Amino acid sequence: MYRNILVPVDLSKKGAVAVAAATDVADPKEASITLLHVIETLQDVEYDELEAFYQRIKEKAEKTLGDWTDELAGRGFEAGAEIVFGRRGAEILRYADERNVDLIVMASHALDRGNPTERFGTLSHQLAAFSRCSVLLAR
Repeated sequence: MYRNILVPVDLSKKGAVAVAAATDVADPKEASITLLHVIETLQDVEYDELEAFYQRIKEKAEKTLGDWTDELAGRGFEAGAEIVFGRRGAEILRYADERNVDLIVMASHALDRGNPTERFGTLSHQLAAFSRCSVLLAR
């Protein structure tokens, strides 16, 4: 049974799919679920130059993550949310390693069997390949 579950989410319906999938594989008496939203920062641009822009994104993320964690708590889960800034893949992997996550749950898409290399380099597939813990890709 998984006890420390990380759900990296964007703020779309795909994020809600991942949150639902996490609850399907977890026991609320034994597992905690952390929602992680990474605000992608622009390379070669200092944070201070876009601080107001990043702050608006963060406020929207706080609202959405708060709604989802309230829903999880209502279902009996220990739930939390974190917002970090940086490169999405690197930040998710760093976060998972530092906090001893044993399962990452993400929404993903099916690959086209007729063209398997198309869209293979998406974030969810990269995390599945490079994560040190188990990864569940929900569709």
